[in-house]
Amino acid sequence: MRSKKKRESNLCDTKKTLDFLKKCSLKDDSFYWRHNVDKDGGLEHLFLCDGTARNDWSVFGDVLSFDATNKKKYLCLVVVFSRVNHHNQSIVFSAAIVGNETYETYVWLLERFLEAMGGKSPISVISDGDITMRNAIKRVFPKACHRLCA
Repeated sequence: MRSKKKRESNLCDTKKTLDFLKKCSLKDDSFYWRHNVDKDGGLEHLFLCDGTARNDWSVFGDVLSFDATNKKKYLCLVVVFSRVNHHNQSIVFSAAIVGNETYETYVWLLERFLEAMGGKSPISVISDGDITMRNAIKRVFPKACHRLCA
């Protein structure tokens, strides 16, 4: 009984989230979002960025920092794509919520990033030493130089 109630709650949360993102798309023509659902219809992966972030990528899109280390409180992972601009300010290009840390998930994320940014690949990608992340970067950004963060 409890799992049915939880599943229904997850479906409701998924619908509310997707409805919110549709409204964001109406306000910002350049708003980009993609999602996957699991076999039960719950949200599995979500990727999004707004028009400002996409424009920032066109100017500062030579280096990409890819951080996926925030799986503390919830059962999903928050992924942030960012870098520092010429004023030493952090710029967030996009964000994602994913249900797992598999190679396929990272490839999906990086492909969504590349699609959102008009096919412009970074020259350099900075991430942690996770092997699945490293392999996904190699596949999606084959010409990018991959560096490990400190």
